[in-house]
Amino acid sequence: MSEPDFARWFIKLKEDLDVIIKESKIGGERLVLIHSRLIDLIDFLDPHCVRIPLRFRTKIQ
Repeated sequence: MSEPDFARWFIKLKEDLDVIIKESKIGGERLVLIHSRLIDLIDFLDPHCVRIPLRFRTKIQ
């Protein structure tokens, strides 16, 4: 995130995600699954890409 004022809101979240990935064998897999389901939800709620452009809807593997 390029804007420091905006990025600071996510510092704790990023730290927590790093812990989940490091301490759990399935943590990374769960995060990928959650990410995928969130993209599916965005696709459902905004099918015409009015609010969130398609380029921001890439699923991770």
